[in-house]
Amino acid sequence: MGKLDDRIALITGSSSGIGRAVALAFAEEGARLALNYPDDTQADNAAAVQKEIEALDRPAVPIRADVSREDDVQRLVETTIRTYGRI
Repeated sequence: MGKLDDRIALITGSSSGIGRAVALAFAEEGARLALNYPDDTQADNAAAVQKEIEALDRPAVPIRADVSREDDVQRLVETTIRTYGRI
């Protein structure tokens, strides 16, 4: 439908559950996505979500960050802005 065309979304917890569902829904609406996952145990899930989103012809970049750590959050935001130019 394109409701989120030209939008950038940073979605935490996007490697499973509700976060994954939100990421896919945003991609279907046209958003470009930064996909946060908490640790290396979720890396394969994050890569799978990235592939699903890219199959919808939308860009997605997985970024590992523990959102309970301020330095990780800073890196997460900086990586998203570096990738897409904004959030």
